[in-house]
Amino acid sequence: MNTETVRAFVAVKLPSSWVEPLARLQQKIERELPSACVRWSRPENLHVTLRFLGNTARETLPALKAALNSVCVRFRPLTLRSGDLGAFPNAERPRVVWVGLEGEVETLQRLAREISAAAGAFGDHEERRPFAPHLTLGRLPPRRGAKARLLGRALRRVKAPRLEPFEARAVCLIQSVLTPQGPNYSDLSAHALSAAE
Repeated sequence: MNTETVRAFVAVKLPSSWVEPLARLQQKIERELPSACVRWSRPENLHVTLRFLGNTARETLPALKAALNSVCVRFRPLTLRSGDLGAFPNAERPRVVWVGLEGEVETLQRLAREISAAAGAFGDHEERRPFAPHLTLGRLPPRRGAKARLLGRALRRVKAPRLEPFEARAVCLIQSVLTPQGPNYSDLSAHALSAAE
């Protein structure tokens, strides 16, 4: 592991009240599928990624945190609700299973754009896809074939629960350490959405 860099991303964290219902949703989908069909995200790790940065030099972290602060002070807290179940690129050829977000998503999209502009150059990841507000529940491995078709059918049968809205009050810079059991996350900083109403 390179100790001169950290693998980092910027995200909105979810309330603890969402963890158990989302875990039950993963289990509900899994019951419709062959075993080990999907590599599920740990429910306690679920978050709304605003910008994946990739490998980021440790020496630049103070400047990165200052850049995030400069964006977040211009935004007020925003209310988000859970949406429908879906897949990227689509339910016919799913690679990623997700739950969408509703509520103040236009403001969330603007926040993500401004964070990407302010912080994107700090990491080595070049983002080519537009921001789509979602929570990644799981991913299919490569060469998915018949498993993808089964998952697509399951996604049409299973409904996502409507979870209580929550107010996103901060954006976090998070370090991701990859392990054979999945990524381990730790907060590097939190940046309040602190603009006056």
